[in-house]
Amino acid sequence: MEITRTAIAELSYDVDDSLLHIRMMKGAEMNIENTIEHYRTIERITGGKKYLALVDASEYFTIDSETLKYTSLPQTIEKRIATAHYQSALGNKLTMDFFRKFHKPPLPVNLFETKEEAIEWLKRQWNETMNKN
Repeated sequence: MEITRTAIAELSYDVDDSLLHIRMMKGAEMNIENTIEHYRTIERITGGKKYLALVDASEYFTIDSETLKYTSLPQTIEKRIATAHYQSALGNKLTMDFFRKFHKPPLPVNLFETKEEAIEWLKRQWNETMNKN
């Protein structure tokens, strides 16, 4: 898989599994400007098709409040089926808990200890969503 870099992460897309791998950069600072560009890059590499997001959040990163709100908007993530974070740094876990409770994203978001657990959960989310249609 080809790796594409944004200001905040490395992205690679597995077309066969519709799985977007996101590895957050150490010390990344998600602000509205670089996050909008990040999501434009995601749209481009996924071809505007439905996809799953697998996030390696083992490196600590920050996200401001405006960006948290932006990333929970239905139009921002309309093609994303579900998001799974794994090996999250403690600060990232706290941020994700806050995000899920207060911004209530319109899709399933979950945290896992291992990549394998995250992938299994994402596959179930994909099957449940695709079987509804």
